[in-house]
Amino acid sequence: MTAKRILLIGDFGRSGFGAPYYNTNFALHAGFVRAGCHVLPFSDRDTAREASMLGRKGLGRGAMNKALVDTAHTYQPHLILFGHADMTAPATFDSLRRSVPGARLAQFNVDALFRSATMARFRDRATHVDLSFITTASPERLRAIGAPPGTIAYFPNPVDSGIAVHDLSQVARGDVAYDGIFLGTPIERREEQVDALAAHLSPDFRFYAGGGVRGSARLTGPRYLETLASATMSPNLPLDHSVPVDFLYSSDRLAHLLCHAIVPFCPAESGLETLYEDGIVTYMDLEDLADKMHRLAEDDTQRRAIAAKGKRLGVDRTGADRVARYMLDMVLGEGPTTDYGWPSDRI
Repeated sequence: MTAKRILLIGDFGRSGFGAPYYNTNFALHAGFVRAGCHVLPFSDRDTAREASMLGRKGLGRGAMNKALVDTAHTYQPHLILFGHADMTAPATFDSLRRSVPGARLAQFNVDALFRSATMARFRDRATHVDLSFITTASPERLRAIGAPPGTIAYFPNPVDSGIAVHDLSQVARGDVAYDGIFLGTPIERREEQVDALAAHLSPDFRFYAGGGVRGSARLTGPRYLETLASATMSPNLPLDHSVPVDFLYSSDRLAHLLCHAIVPFCPAESGLETLYEDGIVTYMDLEDLADKMHRLAEDDTQRRAIAAKGKRLGVDRTGADRVARYMLDMVLGEGPTTDYGWPSDRI
């Protein structure tokens, strides 16, 4: 495939001086560049804020949509890719097709399917784009979203090795601050899970929970990555443990853990060992999770081996450049040009 121009719309955090540089928008930007494409990022929220004298994105929404169309007209991309671009007006999609004849439109989403408001917006955008990517692979669950048939496909969270600040597979347990860590917001039933897990862990297991849970401050930028890499393992907790985890679903936390060789503990029902084999550890419930974290803390040789394999498979199998090539195959081509190792049917 010849080099392509890609207009990538999402939150690139200009107002926060680029603090979320590890998010999926940035990972895909890096992946497409490594895949040989030219990528122009368009930060929709920042553009809307900057268009309002009061700095409020809602007031600058109209100006942002016009700026998006003008940018596309100038750049003439082959692919216009939206990432959680909730501020894009329905009429803008039609304007983009008129301004860039022949361009393909796509979107991606990394949220859990039970988040009904998010899925409603995702479904609405799916009626305007050629293909929608999402980090869930169950065909039955994807059909239930209600998008037009044949317009949704799975994609894994892209692992961007460029954000890594440490390789924990090369570090002994005694040389880091914590055995286990969880960083995340307290939305849904996260707080309940963190407290229950902590109750199951012994006092000598060094566990830290922060980044929003337990009244802690949310972490961004290098501070988030440095804090994350201060532990050897991390539970990849879902938002709500009472809701079944869909096949191959995870938030982008998994990508952050894998690139740092921090052992991820994932719900068994997610089936993520399909992608990462024994480079991750699966658990059935919070008691099983605590037991497996304890056992791995006592066997640092095994922990480091699992961590190294997880990092290798994360970068080799679901690296940002490989995920980017898959997305190009799906949107601009006739389908996968190779066996990527994950479901690639259009649902």
